[in-house]
Amino acid sequence: MKRKAAIFLAIILTLSLSLTACAQKNINADEAVKAGLATLNKAYGTSLTKASAVLTQHLQTKFENDKIVNVEPEKWVEYYSVSVSGEKGGTLYLAEVDAKTGAVGYITRSAELVVPTAEQEQKSASIGTFEQYSADRFTAEQKDAGNAAVQWVQEVMEPNGELHHATTQDIYTDKDLFPTLMMQTMVVMQSGNAYQVSVSWPAMEVIDVHCYTQKS
Repeated sequence: MKRKAAIFLAIILTLSLSLTACAQKNINADEAVKAGLATLNKAYGTSLTKASAVLTQHLQTKFENDKIVNVEPEKWVEYYSVSVSGEKGGTLYLAEVDAKTGAVGYITRSAELVVPTAEQEQKSASIGTFEQYSADRFTAEQKDAGNAAVQWVQEVMEPNGELHHATTQDIYTDKDLFPTLMMQTMVVMQSGNAYQVSVSWPAMEVIDVHCYTQKS
C-alpha cells in the first residue's frame, strides 16, 4: 500500500509540474513596451521609441450583442500600462497591453496634441460657451465623425478588411476639453474585430481606440 501511495503521489506531482510548465507566463515589461509602441506608431503615424510600463489590473470586458459588458462572473485581468511622457510631464500617449497575450487592447493620445486649423478654430468658437453646449446640436457632425472612424479603421487597423456595420455612440466633453468634442463610434468589421473609436471635433482626428474581438 505504501508503494502504491508513493506512486500515486509521484503521478500527482508530475501532473502538477507539467501543468505549471504549460501555464502561460506574463510577458515582461520590455516586451509590453515594444508591443505598445509599435501599435501607437502605427495608429498615429509617430516614431516613438521610449516608454515606461507599469503592471496593473482592471475588470475584463467583452463586446457582445453590440454592447461592451463586463465578463460574468467578474474577472480581473493584468495588463501593462505603457505610457509616453512629455518633456514637461504629463502623458502624451498610452497603450494597454495584455500581460498574458501581449495584445494591445486600448490606445490613446492627448487631445492637446491635435492642433486645429484656423477654420476649425472658427467652428469651435461658433458653438458658444460650455454652459450653452448640447450634444443634440451635433447630429450631422457625429455622422461625419463616424465616417472618419470607419475610414481610419479600414486604413490603419484592417486595410484589407470589410466593414460589417458602424454605430455612432456618445458625444462627450468637459470644461477642460471644451470646445473640443469627443464623438464615439463602434466600428465592427467582418473579421469579428470591433473598435470603439473616439474622434475629436472639429479636427476629426482619432484620439483613442478600444479593441475587442466579437463573441458569438
